[in-house]
Amino acid sequence: MYAWSVISNNAVRNLSVVLLLCAVLVACARPDAAWEEARRLDTPDGYASYQERHPRSPHATEARVRREALLAERDWSVARNADTLDAYREYLEKHPEGLWAGKAKERVTALTATPSVEQATLQDSAEKVAAPPAATPAPTAPSEPIVASTPVAPAAPAKITPPPAPKVLVQFGAFSSAEGARKAWRELQSRHAALRDLQPVYQRSGKDASGLHLLKAGVATPTDAEQLCRALQAAGQACLIS
Repeated sequence: MYAWSVISNNAVRNLSVVLLLCAVLVACARPDAAWEEARRLDTPDGYASYQERHPRSPHATEARVRREALLAERDWSVARNADTLDAYREYLEKHPEGLWAGKAKERVTALTATPSVEQATLQDSAEKVAAPPAATPAPTAPSEPIVASTPVAPAAPAKITPPPAPKVLVQFGAFSSAEGARKAWRELQSRHAALRDLQPVYQRSGKDASGLHLLKAGVATPTDAEQLCRALQAAGQACLIS
């Protein structure tokens, strides 16, 4: 009877250890599964939900960085499409150190220095009203007859070779790893026929190795870039001209 009691206690103790290990393994696996789901969705809301549910996860910092990059990318796309002072200032207010903060400041400076069409029209009208009427020229005495000279053929204009079309980069996303950017490009090409003839361009944000991996592709002209972005955005894919 005593031996049976010892065996039973040992069995219970071993079972408790096994259950504890299983609980630990399940608890460790859940954040990883949640992280894979957040990466699959790749949306600001998905990463925010992951941060809220797993604040102590090893991926919490990566989730925060990716969420901030997606929000900055979305807000820059809105500002770039609107192309107004208010839109750029709103972007800078939300993302003063964002990836496109420098370009936003350049556009604010350019739009502030360039008068609007309405201001230019009002200024031109005011100058016309303020200008005195032109004096009527006094009649002059007849001059000597003008002798026609031999016409000289105008010189042929110099042939100007237009500069090569600029290469415009279109950005599709920012990723925490180079492998993530390459995987995203393969998925984009498989989903969108407009990208199948383009070559990817991988760049790093910032000046050190801690920056995000930017996924871009080059097209010939700004018009081509705008047409490509419109087509991708109509299909639900984020896109902006960088």
